[in-house]
Amino acid sequence: MDDTPLLRHQHYLERAAERADRAELDFALQLYEDPALLAGVLAEATLPPGDARIALGLDPAGDGPWLVVTREGEFVTVLGKGMKPTGLHPLQASQVASLAARVLKQRHRQTAADAVVPPDRRGEFLTRFFRQGSDVTREDLLLFVAWLPVMYHSYQHVTLSWLQLAVEIFEMGQVALQAPPKRFDKHLKNMHEAFWACSAMLPVLAYEGRRHDWLGDDPLLLPRLMSRDGFVGPTLRSAWALGRIGKPILALIKQNFRDAQDVSVYYACLYGLFVMAFRHQALRAEIRKLLTAKQPETTWPQVLANLHMALAPYFEHAFDQPETLVELHVEVARNHTHRLCHMVGGELARRYLTPADVPVDLAKCVASTMSGDCRDARFLPLMLANCVWLAQVEAEALFPPAEFMKHWRVPWRREHSTVMIKQSLGGRLLTPVRAPERQGRNERCNCGSGRKFKVCCGVTTQSA
Repeated sequence: MDDTPLLRHQHYLERAAERADRAELDFALQLYEDPALLAGVLAEATLPPGDARIALGLDPAGDGPWLVVTREGEFVTVLGKGMKPTGLHPLQASQVASLAARVLKQRHRQTAADAVVPPDRRGEFLTRFFRQGSDVTREDLLLFVAWLPVMYHSYQHVTLSWLQLAVEIFEMGQVALQAPPKRFDKHLKNMHEAFWACSAMLPVLAYEGRRHDWLGDDPLLLPRLMSRDGFVGPTLRSAWALGRIGKPILALIKQNFRDAQDVSVYYACLYGLFVMAFRHQALRAEIRKLLTAKQPETTWPQVLANLHMALAPYFEHAFDQPETLVELHVEVARNHTHRLCHMVGGELARRYLTPADVPVDLAKCVASTMSGDCRDARFLPLMLANCVWLAQVEAEALFPPAEFMKHWRVPWRREHSTVMIKQSLGGRLLTPVRAPERQGRNERCNCGSGRKFKVCCGVTTQSA
């Protein structure tokens, strides 16, 4: 056995002991004794191409010592206190610690996930996910997130396959609507579940917030398809994914927004931009300028330009008073969840006797999957409130917990798919969408809260 590498590393560790205090030495030993951790830190770091050696800071003040390693994770030497990592790419101690914590957290997730579903059963679990895409729980999502580092490309491939199935049935829309139920219902059900499985997988693929190669050269294709049928849930999940990525994809979303020729693309980009604006403070001014311009530079058809001009004041209000907007709709979310629970009956009805009994986080989660068309301008205040909320939460907040879902399972009906197909067929051309009608101050607010307009959404309008 060749002991040379071991002796060399022992020599470096002795030098590290001489040049570092106890805490710094413990951290250096942790990296040395756990090659997978060091490899994970280097993989997670944003390293410029060409740098063969990396200097890992051990001192939060940045004065050294520095642990010098190769890109492949081999130890090279240790630079003592006060020495400068000249010619090396430095990672400050805070960066190294943050990256190491991320790697260890992901490792813990995967260990816990493998205890629930062993690696040899992941494919089986993925199949169930496809067959029950509309019933994905928060716990399901966390399992997929745990496997993300080793399954990303598999997830991407499978998501494309699901999407292709749904698109093929959409393209056969007229046949699907006219065919005898016995002949086509199985395909319609698969389309419904595949569509929802895609909408659940999108936050998984965007979970870490750095990758945006979900669909190759067109990362906005999936969000556009998720929103073209107008379903609130898939649209908001897409908006979360776009907002999570942030700056790397901003220019592309803005260009798609300016080039939109139908309301589906317009709204898909709009909600993604809103989530991004409230998640990334540094991007807010740029996005606000685009969305609140009375006549932005676009190639829109006149009907779409008119729609934007009618909605622009709402965007101003949302930017000026986001918290007020969210609070105004907490009541809507609670009322909606309460009604649904009492429609289901049983345990849920007994648990939530009044809207006030519904936890706010659960209410917002359920409200993010409300039935209705997200392209209906009457939903705009609620959709914008949801976008502000989405900017503050992680992906799992968009999925109901298993304890709730076990009482909530809704069997598929043919109408679920035929509605989607009808909307899809009608959405290929730009269809006029009416701006919100002006309401009387004492009329019930059209957002569904049950309150008078003057004390609900009208508060924002009047304060402007």
